[in-house]
Amino acid sequence: MNYSLYTGDKPIGEIKDNSHNKSAKGSLLGHNFVFEGEGLFRRKINIISLKQKEILGSIRFKLLGYSAEMNLLGKYFLWKSRGIMKNKWEIRNGRQEILFQSQKRKEGRATANTEEDLLLIFSALIIQNSLIKAGL
Repeated sequence: MNYSLYTGDKPIGEIKDNSHNKSAKGSLLGHNFVFEGEGLFRRKINIISLKQKEILGSIRFKLLGYSAEMNLLGKYFLWKSRGIMKNKWEIRNGRQEILFQSQKRKEGRATANTEEDLLLIFSALIIQNSLIKAGL
């Protein structure tokens, strides 16, 4: 699946997921990233900056339930699906405060105040896409 991100009508990023391997590529505000899966069934995904050539964080899927823990730039976040059909999601910070919520499974709107917020939303889309690919 591919995603596009916009500010108003202006494109600011995209995600291209290769179904044939364990990685997805993305660009956001001119920065390029790779989301590289590790292990059986991609239980862990590293978020890699191609510009800095370093791991910015990781995503770990929980074994039970529709949730994942994110460590991004040294901060902890929790992604969790919600709704009866598990077709919506939310991101909480380490204090359990809701930062972002989706309204639909494959599209939505979010207000991001920083590049970190954008990367967090970007990562949430990778999680959602991974679950869709797994048939969940």
